[in-house]
Amino acid sequence: MKKTVTKESIKVIESVFKESYIYTIDEFPVNAAKWDVGCGWKDQIQALRGKWLFDRYGIFEDLENYSSFYRRLNEFMYHGDFLHTLRQRLNIVHLMIECNFDTNTPVHISIGPTGRSIKNGVKNIPINLHKGVGFEHLNIIAHPGQTRFQASVIAHQPLKNTLIYINKKFIDEGYLLLKTKGLKRINNLEELLQHHHLSLKINLYYLKT
Repeated sequence: MKKTVTKESIKVIESVFKESYIYTIDEFPVNAAKWDVGCGWKDQIQALRGKWLFDRYGIFEDLENYSSFYRRLNEFMYHGDFLHTLRQRLNIVHLMIECNFDTNTPVHISIGPTGRSIKNGVKNIPINLHKGVGFEHLNIIAHPGQTRFQASVIAHQPLKNTLIYINKKFIDEGYLLLKTKGLKRINNLEELLQHHHLSLKINLYYLKT
């Protein structure tokens, strides 16, 4: 197994801690995941499911490309790991079900006020991921992990391994107010590594050497 923490990468991680508050939550609410996958706050899960069924790469339109080995091979050679292919959609849902939505690598989520909100001087925006309060003033972006967000919405199951990044100035300068129950602050590298399940032991070893 390759080491994933080096002296150089530690410097990068330290710079992230310097600029951002990092949080986690036992179960990232599906209602918040909807916001990033194009469903909005309203209960529009059916819209995403309809897209997976009927759009260009949905089951009804694209299933023929999976009818033989050569068609599947051609589809892979042409698209690679294109986010919206039927193969990618089916694989990510199956994988998430297998691990009970608790992946070895965390989903990284950034939350901040929209550019319009900053420009208009909107402050005290509450972040309540359970109720969606203030979402119209927020950008919620998964990177990497957008496909896992989609699997969460499709299966209506919360993600269990997430890291939430918020630029410190947004909180310190009063743009955002944390109102989400269950948010846990991550204070150091050791706590951060707890979310990288496979590499935890080797990471801690290299930190001490």
